[in-house]
Amino acid sequence: MNRIFTCSILVGLFCIISTSSVHSQQLGSLKFGKVPNEFIQMKEFLADPEADAVIISHVGEAKFSFTSAAGFVINYKIHKVVKVISSEGTSYADFIIPFYNIQGRTDKVFNIKGNVYNVGDDGRIIQDKLTKDNIFEEKVSATYNLMKVSMPKVKPGSVIEISYEINSDLFNYLREWEFQSEIPTIWSEYKLEHPEYFSYSQINQGSLNYDISKKTTSAGRINWMQSDVVHGRYVTSNQSSMQSVDFENQNYHWAVSNVPALREEPFVDNPKSYISKVEFQLKWIQFPNSTRQNVAPSWEKMSEELIADEDFGKVLNKTKFVKTIVPSILKTDDTEEEKINAILNHVSSKVSWNGKRGIYPTKSLEKAYQEGNGSVSEINFILIAFLREAGFNAEPIVSSTRDIGFINPINPLMYKLNYLSAAVLFNGKELVLDASDNMLPFGVSPRHSMNHKGWVVSNQNSHWIDFQSRIPMTEAALIQVSLSDSDINVDVNKRITGFKAGNLKRRLKQEGLEKFKEDFANNLKDWTVIESSFENADVREMPFVEKYKMVSRQGIDISGDFIYLDIFEKFFHADNPFKDEKRLLPIDYIYTRKDNLTLVIDIPDGYEIESLPESIVSNFEDKNLSFSYMSAISGADKIQINCSMLVNQTFYTSDKYDKMKDFFSIMEAKRKEVIVLKRKVTE
Repeated sequence: MNRIFTCSILVGLFCIISTSSVHSQQLGSLKFGKVPNEFIQMKEFLADPEADAVIISHVGEAKFSFTSAAGFVINYKIHKVVKVISSEGTSYADFIIPFYNIQGRTDKVFNIKGNVYNVGDDGRIIQDKLTKDNIFEEKVSATYNLMKVSMPKVKPGSVIEISYEINSDLFNYLREWEFQSEIPTIWSEYKLEHPEYFSYSQINQGSLNYDISKKTTSAGRINWMQSDVVHGRYVTSNQSSMQSVDFENQNYHWAVSNVPALREEPFVDNPKSYISKVEFQLKWIQFPNSTRQNVAPSWEKMSEELIADEDFGKVLNKTKFVKTIVPSILKTDDTEEEKINAILNHVSSKVSWNGKRGIYPTKSLEKAYQEGNGSVSEINFILIAFLREAGFNAEPIVSSTRDIGFINPINPLMYKLNYLSAAVLFNGKELVLDASDNMLPFGVSPRHSMNHKGWVVSNQNSHWIDFQSRIPMTEAALIQVSLSDSDINVDVNKRITGFKAGNLKRRLKQEGLEKFKEDFANNLKDWTVIESSFENADVREMPFVEKYKMVSRQGIDISGDFIYLDIFEKFFHADNPFKDEKRLLPIDYIYTRKDNLTLVIDIPDGYEIESLPESIVSNFEDKNLSFSYMSAISGADKIQINCSMLVNQTFYTSDKYDKMKDFFSIMEAKRKEVIVLKRKVTE
């Protein structure tokens, strides 16, 4: 199904649904505990039958208030209602609320309330309230915490409702609002009210049309009690008086309705990077009778804060344990590359990743090293410490993973930084290293971390760095084909390098050989695997080698004196992945790649070639993508076909979609061309 680009159809269906008894805009005033029965009793969502869950209403408000004790405080109020459709949708019953404590300024999460509504066997609605037993607080670092909420008794058909408040004096980190999600949203609304003393810029992302988008002003007043010491002739006394200041509030109001889900598309596995949302950046603060404070955050300022942070920059001052270890894993005649590789292999094999992300270690680096497991930040801080001890210039890189979305180069948002890798200067260039995956070859980072750019945190020169693999992902296959009766017999020898090789090695290690072989055979549809073997599964830098023999009756058609072969498409890529008429999202291959296939077909005795597909070369945008198909007769009784595809540039904007689609259509058509053999005429 065309998931994203049938928006007009989806919106039409949305409108039909929303005109039942509850109009979508009425959901903006939905009170806690007053979920309409029709949503609780709803069994399917006609606007998007594939949805596992639906956001019925998501409403937020950020409002500045003032007290004489605390000064200005931002009060956030959030109310969210979600309908669970399928068992997979029950994951939307878990909520994570990040909150911070940065340089004495804090967030306080409070007044968390929740309900789960289900329809009982007798048709009555059952309401279960959220209890404290389902609310957990996790301390990620000294500055970063998570409030985790897990709703009780959730099942397909449930409606989940949560509301909470946050008080914050983190004016630099005014929270963003996301109007779109990976599940459909019927109504999303956000209001912001702040006094004229604070100036924020707005960063809007996405292509949704707002139902409401307006800015207004309103009168505000600060009242406080002022105490003065009055010195009289004979006594000193305190006198109190009520003081007030009038000011102007800046009010913003946004809302959207009937928002289609933004799901993964071919060559886009991070749709969150493209959702419709609004972000804010504090530019300045100016109170009455005072000078303006220009406080716009910057990545350079963030680097200074991180370097001074006991839980970040200071951890690299506590690495004495590496001094005796590094000399033992290096040889005096090692090249720089060999030294880096030795350190990478040692750290990644000694310390296993426990699956936790984040930029702050939760235990000492020495403890993580001794225990043999740690978070991605602990592992890569250890890697940096080892590299520095060996004399290399190595610095931490902070970034966000692909599922979080891109980091904004204009607006540094600490809460989006959930990954740490290492930058090392090598042969005059910076190389990104990651020791959390001991199966990936030198200079190849895990897929989830390949999110375009990261920020190198350095005392000398913090800067951006592109996430690029040092080597391309390659597949080179030699496939020998012979025909017997109505069967096709195939002998394959394939060598795989780069990310895919590491991924296959990891799977083989985790699943075991027999399970891996079983899954391997099941993936080769229409073929019977006779035997299979795999090489270099434990050798990090060597290609992963697949050798297998198989037989099938698919792809061969014998008709009279002719044999028609269309087996090529079975071995080289799938059908054209770009089938939609239009595309709004970019195309991201993530890794450069080089695929090369050589197909050698034995011509059976008594047959000769009637026709072969013609050779072609097709290039896209000055060979950023390249496809070649070369067919030839080899000797007297063999056909040889060489096919290759190169991906030299990994990222393309959506305006390239039509040409990209045409490029893949050429590939698809060529793969499906048939080789025709004809029985020789005997004299």
